[in-house]
Amino acid sequence: MRTPDEHGLPQQRPRPAQLPDPRLRASWLAAQDLTAAYTLHRAQLAHILARRPAPAGSRLVLKSPSHLWHLPDLDSVHAGARFVVLERDLEDAIGSVCGLVSAARRKRSDAVDPVEIGRDMTAATHTGLSRMYAFTTDPSVADRCLTVSFTDLVAGPEATAGRVLSWLGLTADGALRRLWREHLSRNPRPDHVHPRAACGLPPAGSQPSPHRSEGAS
Repeated sequence: MRTPDEHGLPQQRPRPAQLPDPRLRASWLAAQDLTAAYTLHRAQLAHILARRPAPAGSRLVLKSPSHLWHLPDLDSVHAGARFVVLERDLEDAIGSVCGLVSAARRKRSDAVDPVEIGRDMTAATHTGLSRMYAFTTDPSVADRCLTVSFTDLVAGPEATAGRVLSWLGLTADGALRRLWREHLSRNPRPDHVHPRAACGLPPAGSQPSPHRSEGAS
């Protein structure tokens, strides 16, 4: 059975003894040039769109936090791409990703160390943010980047989505906005309890940081 790992990559489910050290896999992946991988990914998207053409004037959205570490490689393949950066409180972002990674690893192994995950994901998040801001503040790219506040998105999803579409040169007509409202009414945002204590993270708000609002996805 093939299942996605925490990096969004398909994996053959191994026995616990066969699971490679996730830290080694993550550090190896972060150091790679993914230009060839994104080139293959673009070819796969082209095949999909050839079978199921997108409506005229629409935009293809690649939504994955995993792009955070490799934005220059993505941009070299998808020339002229525009980037929507969703910023949220850094402590919330790290707590959330720790929960996701813990769940992903438990699908493939009985040997999961939440404290190790907390330490590794904190370091990886800071590395990813450093790379992202270096990319998005580059003058050659900055005008293709839009920052959206997670707080604004939660408080006003329709207004925030409208702002993003406007920035992309697209419009949201009445029919589309009705679909948004119907979706939101059927799918209210659930309460999330992040495993901060289990992952060895300090209680939220206990340690002031100069980067409190720089979590992105």
